[in-house]
Amino acid sequence: MWAAITVAACLVAGANAASANASAPVQSVTAPPARLIAGTVELSPEMTAALNRALADRNAGSPHATRYAITDMRAVDRGDAAWRILSIVGLAGVTDGGRWNIEDHGVWFGLALARQNTNGAWAAAVQGSAAFNDLLNHIPPDALSLSLRQRLARSTGALTTPATPVRFPWQPGTRMLYGELGVHPNGFPTVASGWQAVDFLSDGDTGAGHAPNSVYAAAPGVVDYVCRDDGRQVSFRAGGFFYTHLVDHADIYVGRAIAQGETLGALKTGTFVFECGYAWQEPGWFHLHWGFPSATQMNVEGWTLSYTRAISNWVWRKEDALRWPGEGWLQAGSASVAQLSPRAFLPVVTKPPLREARVLWISRFDWCGAPPCERSRLEYLIHKAADARFNIVLFQTRATGDAYYTPGLEPWSYRLTSNTTHTLGTDPGWDPLAVAIETAHARGLQLHAYVNLYSNWECGKWFPPTTTLPLHPFWTLGYYQPPPAPYTYSSTWRVYSDTANGPLPMSVLSSGVPVPCSEYLWASPGVARVNEHNLAVIKDIVTRYEVDGIHFDRARYPGRQYSSDPESRAAYSAALTLSPTLSYADWQRDTLTRWMMRIYTEVKAIKPQVNVSAAVWFTYRKTPTIPFPTTEGFADYYQDSHRWLNEGALDGMAPMIYGSTFNSDFEKWRILADDHVSAQGSRQVWLGIGAAITSTAEINNRIAYARSIGAKGVAIWSAGAMDSNQHWDAFAEGPFHQPALPP
Repeated sequence: MWAAITVAACLVAGANAASANASAPVQSVTAPPARLIAGTVELSPEMTAALNRALADRNAGSPHATRYAITDMRAVDRGDAAWRILSIVGLAGVTDGGRWNIEDHGVWFGLALARQNTNGAWAAAVQGSAAFNDLLNHIPPDALSLSLRQRLARSTGALTTPATPVRFPWQPGTRMLYGELGVHPNGFPTVASGWQAVDFLSDGDTGAGHAPNSVYAAAPGVVDYVCRDDGRQVSFRAGGFFYTHLVDHADIYVGRAIAQGETLGALKTGTFVFECGYAWQEPGWFHLHWGFPSATQMNVEGWTLSYTRAISNWVWRKEDALRWPGEGWLQAGSASVAQLSPRAFLPVVTKPPLREARVLWISRFDWCGAPPCERSRLEYLIHKAADARFNIVLFQTRATGDAYYTPGLEPWSYRLTSNTTHTLGTDPGWDPLAVAIETAHARGLQLHAYVNLYSNWECGKWFPPTTTLPLHPFWTLGYYQPPPAPYTYSSTWRVYSDTANGPLPMSVLSSGVPVPCSEYLWASPGVARVNEHNLAVIKDIVTRYEVDGIHFDRARYPGRQYSSDPESRAAYSAALTLSPTLSYADWQRDTLTRWMMRIYTEVKAIKPQVNVSAAVWFTYRKTPTIPFPTTEGFADYYQDSHRWLNEGALDGMAPMIYGSTFNSDFEKWRILADDHVSAQGSRQVWLGIGAAITSTAEINNRIAYARSIGAKGVAIWSAGAMDSNQHWDAFAEGPFHQPALPP
C-alpha cells in the first residue's frame, strides 16, 4: 500500500510538467561518473570529496542516477566525532547547461551519513552500501532511534520509521508536480479554505517497482467533511489530512473513524474537472491531492518542512537566475546558495506494507505447562512473538469449560493455581486474558481469544468440583430435563456412541467402560443448550474484553462414531419431516454449520471488527488429488470447513497441517495446502505449519510456498515449540524480516 503521510524537509525547489517546454532540453548524462552537484546545501570541500568517494560505490544510491544533490542536512556533534545526516536526491538526467529538475522520472531519494574524526577527516557512505551499515552501527543513539537504525540496516535503500514504513525513493513512474498544477494554497475553497495541498501522480502501471492505483490513510482521524460528485469520486478530510479524487467508496461518510493504513479508495484516471476539486493529467496517469492544514505539520523523524515565503500557483518560466522557489530551475554550482533558503514541497510516500497473517498459537500448555501458571512466561512468549514479527497471537482462553480470564459464565481453570482439579474456580489474583491483550497491543500484535468449543472436561479427571461459582458446565448442562421430567442430572448433553447395549454417553474414564473418554469429554454439537451456552460464553468474552478476534478449536465431533445422543436424534427426526432424504451425517454437518453461522452473526453484532476464525482438520475431503491415506474433516468429524468459509461463517480458517506426518513430508503438506487455498475466495486461509520442524529451511519452504499460492498467511503451532527450538531469530531474520500488517 502506498500512502501520503507527511512531508520531508527539503531545500529543493522543483519544476512541474510545464517546465518541459524549457528550451534547455533534459538529456541523460552517462559519460561522467556519478558525482555530487552543488545548488542546495552548502558543504565543505572535504565533505564533498568524501561524499563523491561514497558515490563511487555503485551499490549505493540508484544505479540509474548520474548526479546527486543534498537537499537537507542534520548536524549531530558528539565528543570525539561530528556527524552529518544528509537527505540526498539522485537524478538520471540534467540539462545541457548543468541545471537539474526534481520533476524527473529517474529521481531517487535516500540518506547519506558522514562522520568527521578528531583529525578532521570525513568518511561518508550512501544508503545501500555496506559502509552505510557500518556507520549506522556507530552513530549516537540519540541521533537515530534504535528501531530506525535497525530498519535502515536491513533496507536496500529504504528509509523506514518505527511508526510507518516511509520509503525513499519514489519508484519509477511516479512524479511530483509543482506550481500551477502542484502546490495549492487555498486550493480547495469549497472544502478546506486555507489548507496547503500537494499533487501526486503516477503512470498507472501497477507492476513491480510502480505505485499501485490505490490510496491508504496517512494517519488516524475522523472524517469531518465529504464531497461527492455523481458517485464518480469523493473528496474528504480526515484529521490532519485532506484527500480528493478518490473513487467513491460507499463507506466514506462524515463521522467515520479512519485508521492509519486503512484503504481509502482507488485513484481516478483520465482528464477531469470536478466541483469537489481540480485535477488534470494525461490519460493513463492517476492523480491525488494531499492536503495539510499548515506546513508546520509536515515532518517525519524530525525532518520538518519550513519556508520563508508563501508558495502560490506560480506560472513557470525558464530563467537562468534563481529568484524564488518555482520561478526557475536550480543552477548546478550556483554561487547564490543563500537565496535557496525558501523551501518547496517534496512528498514522502510509503512503501506498501506487506499484508499477511503471521499467526502464532499460544496454548495453555505453551505458557502453563507446569501449573501454577506464571504471568512472566505468558509475557515472555508474547514479546518473543513480537520480536519475531508475528502479527496475530491466538491465546487459549477456554479449554475444557473453564476460564483463563475473569469469570464469566465458567469457573477459573484449575491449572492457573494447581495441577489438581480441586482448585477449579480459585482466583489466581490476575487476569491472563487481560494481561495478554495489554502485552500484545503494546507490541503492535493482534490478540485473538482461542476457545475450545466442544471439549467440556478432561479425560480421567473424574467429575469437576460442585462448589465453584459459577458452576462448571458439566453440571449446568447436566442438571436439565425438559418438563415434566424431574430436575435430576442427565448425561444427554454428551456425545453418545452406539454399543451392544444401544447408544451410551461418553464416560469421564479413559478405559474400562463401553464408551471411554476420547482425549476430552466431549459435548454434543447437536444439543441446542450446549450451543446456546457456548454462544453465551463467546459473547461474554467479546463484550468484556478488547479482543481483536475469536478463534475456535475443537469445532467438530470427536469422531465418525458420534453422536447418537437422544437429543440430537430427536432433532434429526423432526428435520426428516421437512427433508425426508436428509442423512444423519448431513444433519450433523448442517447443524454445526448453522451454529457457526449464528456465532459469527452475533459476534459481529457486538463488535463488527472482531475477526472470527477456526482451526480446522488438515484434510477437508479426500479427493483424487490427495493420493495418501488420511482422515477428513468432512466425513470423519462432520466439519464442513470450506462451506463455513464460503458461506460466511468464518473470516478465516487455519488448517492444522502439522504433526509428525506433515512436518516430515513437504509434498503431503503442499497437496493439502493447495486444496485449502482453493477455497479461500475473498476470505482468509492461514496455512498451519509445525514449529516442531527443527530445520528452519523446511519451515521457510512452507512459508514461501504459502505466499506463492496466494494464502493470506500462515499459522505456526505453537509458541512452545518455537521456544524450545529457538526459532524466534530465524523467523525475524528470514521469512518475517519485512514487517507485515494483518490482511
